[in-house]
Amino acid sequence: MTLEAPAAGDDAVAALLEDGPCDDCRHATRCGRELLACDAFAVWVAGRGSKCWQTAPRLPTRERLAAVFKRA
Repeated sequence: MTLEAPAAGDDAVAALLEDGPCDDCRHATRCGRELLACDAFAVWVAGRGSKCWQTAPRLPTRERLAAVFKRA
């Protein structure tokens, strides 16, 4: 599969192609398996900069995941 550069103004696609909080996170496998999310993921979904999500807590819960997608 070949990924192309996102169209101008397509911030959602551009964000998915950039580094994110789940890359290299020790909780990533568990979060995917148990449907969990943490504050760093929530900050990333909200589109805030990497400095914000890099310093956000990584204590994943199911409630946090529900809150993230309730707002999305």
